[in-house]
Amino acid sequence: MALRTLVVAQSEVILARIKGCITAALPEAEIELCRHEALPNGIEVPPDLIVLDPPPELTPAESVSSVAEHFPFAPLAIVGTLVDERVIEAALRAGALSYIPAQYTNEQFSLVLRLAVQGIGHRPNLLRGASMHEAHSSSAANGDQPDQTASQYKLTPRQIEVLAHAVEGLSNKQIANRLKVTEGVVRLHMSEIYRRLSVERRAEAIVKALRIKEVIKALVGRGENGKDVLDWLLPHVTHRQLRRGEVIFHKGDPGRELYYLQRGQVVLEEIGVHMHPGELFGEIGVFAPNRSRTCTARCVTDVDLFCLNSEQVKTIYYLNPQFALHLVTLLARRLIADRDRPA
Repeated sequence: MALRTLVVAQSEVILARIKGCITAALPEAEIELCRHEALPNGIEVPPDLIVLDPPPELTPAESVSSVAEHFPFAPLAIVGTLVDERVIEAALRAGALSYIPAQYTNEQFSLVLRLAVQGIGHRPNLLRGASMHEAHSSSAANGDQPDQTASQYKLTPRQIEVLAHAVEGLSNKQIANRLKVTEGVVRLHMSEIYRRLSVERRAEAIVKALRIKEVIKALVGRGENGKDVLDWLLPHVTHRQLRRGEVIFHKGDPGRELYYLQRGQVVLEEIGVHMHPGELFGEIGVFAPNRSRTCTARCVTDVDLFCLNSEQVKTIYYLNPQFALHLVTLLARRLIADRDRPA
């Protein structure tokens, strides 16, 4: 018997994307469509999966509650434009099994749907925006390379910057904090962006943004320089304090953690490289085939570290292409520096 999926959506753009992801994830599924205000009543057999795109007049939690009243036992995945802990928590408490950021690539979106049918939920836990570098961003939109430019929509450099942050999953308040402007200014920018892109909702703006070369370039640049690396990692890290002279790991130890140096200085003894605040280290041991440390890391001063275990690192690597791009760039720099170091 074919799987029955119910898609509750308002936007034709989002509806088309949801249908495509369902088809990719569950080829055998039958897809039924309806709008939020026209939810069916009296269905004896509930659908095997509900995918919900909430209407703008309702919060995600309110929308989930409304649909869950009709189908209390069907697994429900909600598509959201904000990757905000409070929004996610409220939606899950209201009855959603999974929360899918609109910024996820189609591959990630489809994976969450496959898990949902099996009764396995997904919580993004503040993973900032998942479709953020060239290949992943373009595939999230239409499966090919970005083919539009900001000039086609007459977007200003500041609007491109604001739109890129929206693609990352930031709320207006978070964008305002990052740009050091008021939230009202960001709202004005977003309203004008909607007008110029001819869309009515944030999710539709994000879908269009993923085809604009300048937006992708801005996201790639932020991934390469790692400017927001702490934002990507902070929801997942544990904190550790070490004294001057203590060893964080020895050469040959298993590479079980990645480290972000918050305060102090660390030396990689065998190669004489000093790590400073704001830098990542320990990534080679996490990704090396034998998972073995290539150097000894010792505290030159008292230090504060943020730590992630290897499984967390790989999960973020998969779900956040900006972080993945930063790690690849970092690994390349390390290899080049090692090659050029005098024997």
